Amino acid sequence: DCIELVQRKLGLTYDDAKVMIMDSEAVEFNEDLQRSISEFNTQISYEIKHSIDLFYSNSRYNTSRIYVCGGLSKLFDLKASIQRTTEIEVNDFNPFLNIDISGITDFELLTSNPYLFNTALGLALRKVNDR
Repeated sequence: DCIELVQRKLGLTYDDAKVMIMDSEAVEFNEDLQRSISEFNTQISYEIKHSIDLFYSNSRYNTSRIYVCGGLSKLFDLKASIQRTTEIEVNDFNPFLNIDISGITDFELLTSNPYLFNTALGLALRKVNDR
């Protein structure tokens, strides 16, 4: 977990580490924080590469694109790290891509933070008794 890694490396509380990793200005001006986040990015990137390699060895299908979502998808240099390690294009997943959200009250919230709504939208699209 990135938050726990930063917490341990920088001697912060869990809550302080959580706030710092998402504060782009804090990351920009704190080399120790950047190094800690980069360590996490490297670990997760190699885990993703290993999963893709395993998928290929079992299926012989190539992975042409990687989509990231969730709050940590905005983590400093994460997408670039994954792309460098896997040599595969990495994009943000937008759950609203094919959904008309023009009538939504807080349109700006949805369009500026779509990664926050992946699970909620997925659940909203389910039918009664889906498992």
